[in-house]
Amino acid sequence: MCGKAIIPNSEYIQENPAAQGLLTEAAKYLGVPYLWGGTTPSGFDCSGFVQYVCRANGISIPRIADDQLHGPGTYETRGELQPGDLVFFGSGGYASHVGMYVGDGMMIHAPSTGKVIQYTSIDSSYYSSRFLGGKRVID
Repeated sequence: MCGKAIIPNSEYIQENPAAQGLLTEAAKYLGVPYLWGGTTPSGFDCSGFVQYVCRANGISIPRIADDQLHGPGTYETRGELQPGDLVFFGSGGYASHVGMYVGDGMMIHAPSTGKVIQYTSIDSSYYSSRFLGGKRVID
């Protein structure tokens, strides 16, 4: 599911241009390769990608996924997620992966070596079993 931007036409998006800005910026990088330690459009890792997208929208967040989880913003449960929220995955309370929620159970993220920035369901067996929580970094 790579290539076509998913920007939900929800009331939340219509009333929150900051969320729309995050999703629009993130979608620009669909198909960009995963690069461990990557922080630019030449290649991103998961936390470098969300940090880059946030920075492009005037939002400062830490560089590492676990620091992003414990950094600025408001914690959100699975049921409270809104488009533009960061979603964290890992085990033992440690976030080893982050993506950006786009709505309808989907996130955009830089998955792993050999893959590209793409949309993925957070409800897949792999991600749902590792879901730690969400973080709202916009007002």
